[in-house]
Amino acid sequence: MPELLLVSLQLRCLAASSWRASRQVSTLVREWPCLHLPIPSTIQPLGGPNPPWLLLDCAHTELSIRATRLTLRCTFPRAALVVVLALAADKDLEAVAREVVRAAPALVLCTRCDIAGSAQRSLAPGAIAAAVSLAAADASGAVEGLREDVGHAVLSVEVCSDMHAAMTAATARVAQLQASVEGLEAVICVTGSNAAVRDAHAAAAALIVNPRS
Repeated sequence: MPELLLVSLQLRCLAASSWRASRQVSTLVREWPCLHLPIPSTIQPLGGPNPPWLLLDCAHTELSIRATRLTLRCTFPRAALVVVLALAADKDLEAVAREVVRAAPALVLCTRCDIAGSAQRSLAPGAIAAAVSLAAADASGAVEGLREDVGHAVLSVEVCSDMHAAMTAATARVAQLQASVEGLEAVICVTGSNAAVRDAHAAAAALIVNPRS
C-alpha cells in the first residue's frame, strides 16, 4: 500500500476518535498538503503481473471528490487512472463531474447501485455520463498537460449497467493501457457512494476468482 494513503487512512481514524485529535490532524494536513482524503477508503493491488491499484472511496460531494483527486494525483502523479462512478440522485452531479475530470482519467465508467435498497435512489448512468462529458469539454485546456504526462490525451466516458460490468470494463482498459506502455502504473478508483464501494468489493472479488467473466 502506498505510504501516503496509509498515513492518511491512519490520520482519519485518529480524527474520528476525538475533537482534540481532529484538531491535531487538521494541523498535519496543513503541513502535509498531500494528505487530502477525508473519508474512509481502502486501497489494494488487484493481483497479477504489474497489478493496478484498486482504490475504493466513499466520496460523494464536491469537496470529498476533490480531496480524493488531490491525494490520488499526489500519490500517483503519472499513473493511468480509470474511474468508476455511481452517485445517489440527491448529489451535486455537475460539481462531482468537474472534480472527476480534473483528475485526468483515461476512462470514466458510469454505473448505478442500489442505494438504501432501491435503484431509484441512484442517478441514471446516462445522466452521469452526460455530466462528465460536458465537464470534460469545459475543462479540456486545464487538464491537457496532465493527460500528456500520464500517457493519454482523450477522456473516454462509458455507461455500464451494473458494478460488475463496470469493473470488468475497468480492468480491461487498464490491461490495454499497460500493454501499450511498459511498466505503466495504473489505478482503478471506485467512488461516489457507500453503495458503489460495497458493490465494487464483491465485483473485484469475482474478477479475481473468475478473471474471464
